[in-house]
Amino acid sequence: MATLRNKCILVRLRVKEFPNKKNDPSLTRKLANLLNADPRSLESKKTLLECPAITELQKLKGDTRNNIVNRLGSPFEVGERIMAQSLLDQLEHEYAIAKQAWDDAKNELRGQTEAAIERAKRSLGDAFNSDDYPSVEEIVSRFTMALTYRPLPDTHDFRIDNLSHDRNEELRVNIESDVDQSISDAMQSVEDRLVDTVSHLGEVCAKYGHDAKGKVVGRFKDSTVEKVTELAELLPHLNITDDPRIAKAATELKAKLSNITPDKIKNSLGERERITADTKSILDNLGGVYG
Repeated sequence: MATLRNKCILVRLRVKEFPNKKNDPSLTRKLANLLNADPRSLESKKTLLECPAITELQKLKGDTRNNIVNRLGSPFEVGERIMAQSLLDQLEHEYAIAKQAWDDAKNELRGQTEAAIERAKRSLGDAFNSDDYPSVEEIVSRFTMALTYRPLPDTHDFRIDNLSHDRNEELRVNIESDVDQSISDAMQSVEDRLVDTVSHLGEVCAKYGHDAKGKVVGRFKDSTVEKVTELAELLPHLNITDDPRIAKAATELKAKLSNITPDKIKNSLGERERITADTKSILDNLGGVYG
């Protein structure tokens, strides 16, 4: 645990937004009366603002979480990722770009809000309520995004005053067990990611080709290669416990699959056959039922 605390950190992406969907009890009652239904069985929500900047902010939130924070770390606690400190510079570089885009979208929202409120008046009709809308600046300020960090919990010197030694030790062991389980789950997610990425490449190469008339058979996306070549770079960092099976897979991945290209896969049956065999070999060596 001490070694992990020195080389890993816990990262959380915190995002807050203007609540753009709102329950409307009055609308629910009217709908229930219209349908002769129990209002407790219905829920009516209205969209307060519709504009490009809010759409862009929502997209940036998902992209930052999934394509940056989640990509570079592994699940730990809910909403939190465990990440090798060797990836922190990359994380903060990519996050800085996303944060600038987030701030730019907020500036766009500042200029779009009043028009969006006017559109809401027309589209919501009697369901429009001016009290749902604070000032433009308050709406914009509700959108915040930040990375927060904390170290792995240290249970070595754990103690709560006024509890007996035995009770303190019991709590310490429970906390340590929870942390160990979270680390184990994180490493399982790394293995799952490795298996999913490599097996998908093998399946695509095995099914792709041309029929007797030269028509393409199967589907191939360049992103399949991109995910494999990126994983070849990331896997040694994701292997935070130095699992020898993952380390061996990382070496094989780097040696056999890090230089593949979409064009060569599409145009060469021999390349596709080689890759299919190599992906099977990597999964076989990993063990389990993956091969």
